[in-house]
Amino acid sequence: MSPPVHVIDRKFPTQGGRPVIVTEEQFAACCCKEIVWAFTEEGMNYRGQPTLQSYSTIPTSAPWFRGKKGLTVRFSCEPDNGFTQKGTATAVIKTKVARPMSIAWRGMAEGQADTFDLFNLTVNGTTLVSAHSPGGGNGYTTAPAIFSTASPKSVALVAGENTVSMTFDSVDSQFNTGVFYEITIS
Repeated sequence: MSPPVHVIDRKFPTQGGRPVIVTEEQFAACCCKEIVWAFTEEGMNYRGQPTLQSYSTIPTSAPWFRGKKGLTVRFSCEPDNGFTQKGTATAVIKTKVARPMSIAWRGMAEGQADTFDLFNLTVNGTTLVSAHSPGGGNGYTTAPAIFSTASPKSVALVAGENTVSMTFDSVDSQFNTGVFYEITIS
C-alpha cells in the first residue's frame, strides 16, 4: 500500500510566499536516491499499432517526452490519427528523507467540447489535480486546459518510496492538434 500524500498548506520551501523552484540537479542531489519512470500509450499511429504499448525508455516518435534527469514529462497527442489516445507516466521516487516536493503542471486541450482531453495527476494514490478540455464548440482550436486547482502544489514525500502518476485520455479521435499535458517535479 502506498504511503498517504499530504498537501502542505504553506508552500515550502518558499520565497516571497511562492514555492521555490530548484534546478533538476539541486533536487536530485539533495533529495532523491532514484527516480524511475514507466510509460504506457494506446491509440498512437506512429508505429502503425494503436494497441497498448509499455516501456521505460521512450522510443523515437512516441507521444512522451522526458526532460533531463526525468523531472519533466509531457504527453503530446498526434493530430487526428483516427484513434482515441491514452497514456500514463508513473514515477517511483525514492527519497533519503521525508521532504516537501513541488509539482507544477500545464496543458492545452481541444476547443470543441469540455468532456474531452482528460488529465489526472496522483501522488501516492491520492488525486492532486485533474483537468479537461475547455470546450466552446471551436473545433480544432486549442486553449488552456481547465484544471481543478492552480499550479504548482507542494506535497509531503515520505522517506523511502513515493509514486507520482499522470494519466491522459483524449476520449475521442478528433480535435487533437496541439493537445498536450506536462508535469514538472522539483
